[in-house]
Amino acid sequence: MVRCNSYQFWRSFFGGTKPSPGRSEKTASAGVFLIVNFDWEALMEFKRRGSIRITLIAMVVGVTATIVVAFAIVFGSSLVNSVRERGSAVLEAGLRGGASGLRTWLSAKADSIRSYGDVFALEEYEKTSVVFLAAAEARGARDPEIYSLYFGPARSPAKGGVFLDGSGWVPPEDYDWTGRDWYLSAAAARDVSYSEPYIDADTGKLVFTVSMATRKDGTVTGVVGADIFMTTFGQIVEGLKPTPSAVVQLIDAAGLYVTNKDASKVLETDFFSDAGFIDSRQALSSGDIAVLFLDGQHRYVASILIPELDWRLVAYGDLNDILGDLNRVRNLVVGVSAGALILAFILTLLALSAPLRHIRVVVQGISAIAAGGGDLTKVVSVGTRDEIGELAHTFNTFLAYLDDLLRQVHDAADTMDAVSQSARDRSVSISEGMGDSADALDEAIARVRDESQELRRVAEIGESFFGRYRDIQDRLLTQAASVEETAAAMVQISRTMENVAILGKKGQDLAVELDGSARKSAEAVTEVVAIIGDIGKRSEAVASFAGVIAEIAKRTNLLAMNAAIEAAHAGESGKGFAVVAEEIRKLAESSNEETAEIARTVTEIGQTIERGVELSLSAEGDIGAMIGAVEQSRNVSMEISNATSEEARGGEEILKALSIIREANAEVKDMLSAQGADSATVENALRSALEGNERVATSVELQGSEIVSLGTRMRDFSTLMETVAEEANRLSCLMANVTLRDVSR
Repeated sequence: MVRCNSYQFWRSFFGGTKPSPGRSEKTASAGVFLIVNFDWEALMEFKRRGSIRITLIAMVVGVTATIVVAFAIVFGSSLVNSVRERGSAVLEAGLRGGASGLRTWLSAKADSIRSYGDVFALEEYEKTSVVFLAAAEARGARDPEIYSLYFGPARSPAKGGVFLDGSGWVPPEDYDWTGRDWYLSAAAARDVSYSEPYIDADTGKLVFTVSMATRKDGTVTGVVGADIFMTTFGQIVEGLKPTPSAVVQLIDAAGLYVTNKDASKVLETDFFSDAGFIDSRQALSSGDIAVLFLDGQHRYVASILIPELDWRLVAYGDLNDILGDLNRVRNLVVGVSAGALILAFILTLLALSAPLRHIRVVVQGISAIAAGGGDLTKVVSVGTRDEIGELAHTFNTFLAYLDDLLRQVHDAADTMDAVSQSARDRSVSISEGMGDSADALDEAIARVRDESQELRRVAEIGESFFGRYRDIQDRLLTQAASVEETAAAMVQISRTMENVAILGKKGQDLAVELDGSARKSAEAVTEVVAIIGDIGKRSEAVASFAGVIAEIAKRTNLLAMNAAIEAAHAGESGKGFAVVAEEIRKLAESSNEETAEIARTVTEIGQTIERGVELSLSAEGDIGAMIGAVEQSRNVSMEISNATSEEARGGEEILKALSIIREANAEVKDMLSAQGADSATVENALRSALEGNERVATSVELQGSEIVSLGTRMRDFSTLMETVAEEANRLSCLMANVTLRDVSR
């Protein structure tokens, strides 16, 4: 007996050297190796490369971290949006308050201008000029921001208009206020008009103009204007401080500074380029109000429109003024998230310590069984009732099943050894008998093949004979068919000749009728020629009569002309006679024209008659020729009728001869049909014999192949039985190393 250690036992029993697929199936069917396709060798050599403990901790911490990070992102984003919305509201409120102050100041200045406009709208400015100048001087004393108050009438200097200025300024002689921008814009506006700011040349201060047109009965009578210092504007802008670091400026529609601490930049420098907001120009210049948070520059910028001037109040500053303690809150959220992660890690360790300890107990118990050298009496003991306890219980159940299975294998191994030896002896005996049967079958196959060759030669000779016989039969049948076709054609020809004779008789009768009609047509044509000649003579008489009428019309025309001349000589008393003479002259001219038309018509009729005479004479000649042709056709029809009668009689004789030939062909056809049936029977018998012989040869060859294949399988079976015997001996050796449970207790 072969000695086997425990490790070799497990390798040999659960894996070992794997047999071929055929051997594996037969071994499994014998109940020896039930688990042969599993890689038990790899299982026995397993090395742990991971840890459930670490995996579970990583999963819990990962999920917790994901939740915390997601919460931090959502909370941080919501917090930032809330802070920015609040900051945007603060900026909008500050800008709206500043814009409201500027518009209130503008409204007060506009009301002052409207009061002067009402005065000039009621009275002529010449009558109120002294009052206007006094009021302007008083207004200037009360309101130091009004630099100059003036009035320009609708009449230009060239039309006698006089320009009034409260400051005492006298314009030069070529100064025409009606062409100035402030005048034109105010005259076109329905209310107060504001000009662009400018630097006053005398004072060097920033000034803009407020003007309004005065109207009387809807007509512009002049424009009242005031140049106003922008001191209050600057003070209002400087007083705005929406955030601690805010810088507030006033810019015009083109983006130039209107207010700035650096006086050199006023109306000279572009705000967007100077402050670094070029990319935000479009957003800040559109709409009534705009607020932007520029994270890249860490600044904010906002603007609001002052619609009266089309200017904008802008403010910008540090973004921290808006965000405030957002960074501190963000750091607090990060700290809370980190603390939550650490707490989750600690709680995970505490929660997994007990289950992991039980898992280690199961692993240690299974390892002890695996290292026990095939001892199946050991069990894994875990005191829990959870999944780990269920795993230990399932493993113990598997060991019990494996113990029972190995007992059955041990009993089957003893039986297999005896059975395999007996099967091997019988397979050798059967294999030898199969060899003798195969030799005898080879000789029988050779004899059957010789007989098949001889029968095939006889069949080929019969095929040649029957082929020539069928050829002769086909020719005779073709000749009989030709005779039938000839007879049918002769019958058709005979019927055709009869029809021709009938048609010839009808043609003869038709020629006689046509000869009579032609002679009548000739007589009618002769009468037509005579009638046409008489018509020609009468048309000549009509032509001569038309000539007489033409002569009468000519003379009547001459008489009318003479009468007109006499009426002219008669003076006033001859006017009525002149009218009558004119009508007679017109009637004569009309008669002359109608007579000429009649003469042309008669001439055309004469020409037509001559052409008709020529055609009638030609038709008379054609009819004569037709009469001769009809007589000739009648003679030919008579000859055709006689000839067809003779042909019909000859056709009847031919039909009688063909009838005799047709009867002879029918007898030949019946004889050929009988002989063809006999030859077909003989030919089919030869073919059946040949096919039967070939089937016998094929069947014998197949049986020989099956016997050879069966002998081969028997030899393989004998070899397999030897292998089974070897495996049974080896299994007995292995089972000696297995410690099974004692089932007697």
